[in-house]
Amino acid sequence: MKKNLFNGIRSIITRDLKRLWIDRIRLFAGLLQPLLYLFLLGAGLGPVTILGTRYISFIFPGIVALSLLLTASISGISIVYDREMGFLKAVLAVPVSRQEIALAKILSGGIQAMIEGCLILLFTPFTNVHPFFPIAYLFPLVMFFCAMVFSALGVAIATRFKSAEVFPIFLNAILLPMFFISGAMFLLKLSPGWL
Repeated sequence: MKKNLFNGIRSIITRDLKRLWIDRIRLFAGLLQPLLYLFLLGAGLGPVTILGTRYISFIFPGIVALSLLLTASISGISIVYDREMGFLKAVLAVPVSRQEIALAKILSGGIQAMIEGCLILLFTPFTNVHPFFPIAYLFPLVMFFCAMVFSALGVAIATRFKSAEVFPIFLNAILLPMFFISGAMFLLKLSPGWL
């Protein structure tokens, strides 16, 4: 029984990762928004310092989190597409429970987000960020945890939608305010009290 469980989860993850590999433009498009925030906003506000740090260095961890947030949560759209194409019915017919299918989708979305997050980390030298090495090893662990949480959020929201057109609009209406009030772009203690 455990072997069937593992095979079912592995098959779903493998399928989603193959789809990502085949549709590599999606991978590069996912990098576009975080890099625009990083280099256009970061460079545009280059002289600004927050807590004695250049603005681009201040927002870099938040941009990594944005990449994880967008990629992991939008990966839930595959559930909506699979439902529209009828593939989800075939998946539900195999001897794997719905919870295991959801777990596989969460893991798949988290892995895809980690790939994008690691690609964003390649831009670290351009941001003047110098990791504090005794705790730098924790950053990938935190990234992985965040990717899984964001992926679970995307899967939870995707299970309620039947239209692939409405899902991204609704998701952006939730995610972008979350990102902007997270403290990744500006210090919350300097913002108005109502925020």
